[in-house]
Amino acid sequence: MVKARAAGVMFTLNAINDDLSKIIIEGNWGLGESIVGGSVIPDSWMVDNVTFEIIEKVVSPKLVEHVINPVVKKPFLNDIPSERQKSLA
Repeated sequence: MVKARAAGVMFTLNAINDDLSKIIIEGNWGLGESIVGGSVIPDSWMVDNVTFEIIEKVVSPKLVEHVINPVVKKPFLNDIPSERQKSLA
């Protein structure tokens, strides 16, 4: 696991309706574990698979992030300061 300021996942199709013409990208502050584990609703972008234009962007309030504890070298859940909660990851 790398120390990340922000992380996310990308789907080469719209997984909700199997639309191959759209790419879905989701991201959050900290490690990707918060997205994969479902502890946050990530920011999301829908991108056209031909022109690569952003079709839709949703900024979600991000209340927590997984970060590495430098002492024990393990991830822990950290509260995100209010000034970062509604900014893009």
